[in-house]
Amino acid sequence: MNKIYRVSSIEHLGRKFESKKEIFDGAEFQILQNYMGREPDHFPETKFALVYDQNNIHLKFIVSDNYIISVAENHMGKVWQDSCVEFFFTPGNNISIGYFNLEINCGGKIYFQFKNGRTDKKTSVKLKDIQKVKVFHSMPEIVLPEIETPTNW
Repeated sequence: MNKIYRVSSIEHLGRKFESKKEIFDGAEFQILQNYMGREPDHFPETKFALVYDQNNIHLKFIVSDNYIISVAENHMGKVWQDSCVEFFFTPGNNISIGYFNLEINCGGKIYFQFKNGRTDKKTSVKLKDIQKVKVFHSMPEIVLPEIETPTNW
């Protein structure tokens, strides 16, 4: 299992982009194999790519799943009970200070916290800051009843 993923700058990919859809052209996609804590009971095949520019990071997930549901109606709702993806990151090199946990369900709703590495205290990211995160999702905001056929989202 490759545990190192090298993130490319958009400039490094050597392209100017006409649209947001083109940002990941030429980016390296890998299959997600890592998880936090114990192995999840349900772990659908998930591909991801990550690139950055001077002002933003751009993250794309492609999930192949047979069971898709999305019922959280608001940001900071229980998106972890829906079909969702998670991204854990630190803004610097010292991971002992803590990390951010960004969870996004297939309908585009966000759950976003910072976990302090020294005290284990969790702090929710403010809604005004969550609203700055641009999410492009391929499923409706609410997916109910559950989709039980192979679907990419």
